[in-house]
Amino acid sequence: MGNKKNNQKKENNKGINSAIIGAAIVFIVLIGYMASRSSEKVDSQIQVSNPPEQVSVSGLIETRPLLPPEMWKGKAAEAYKLAAEIPQVVDAQYCYCDCSKNPRFKHKTLLTCYTDDHGSNCDICQNEVFVSYDLYKKGYSIPDIKAQIDKEFEKHRHNG
Repeated sequence: MGNKKNNQKKENNKGINSAIIGAAIVFIVLIGYMASRSSEKVDSQIQVSNPPEQVSVSGLIETRPLLPPEMWKGKAAEAYKLAAEIPQVVDAQYCYCDCSKNPRFKHKTLLTCYTDDHGSNCDICQNEVFVSYDLYKKGYSIPDIKAQIDKEFEKHRHNG
């Protein structure tokens, strides 16, 4: 009788051990699957958040609509108005407040500052538009305007 109980215990232990090993294998496979899905998701997020700058059919890098100048008053309203008048010039400019480096903004060019409210409270963005507009009205080409803006605003950069 004692032998029968020992054999039953051994068989029960074998069943428990097999179940534990089976569960461990399923767990490891599941962890591996989840890890691979997670890395695919991260890779796709990186690609989406840092798309290459491409020129649209309109010739602009920034294709989102600009906010209307009527949303603001004074200097901010004027900056939005001018950006809308010369989008091809403003789109060619780097924004020297360095908002393109801030992941919160995800800006592409100076024109991007006018697709959200950033341009309404940044003196650097506004002043770049004012100088760009003045140079444009004086007959400067876009490359010449860009060179003048780079020369003038490089010293106004936000550092950090």
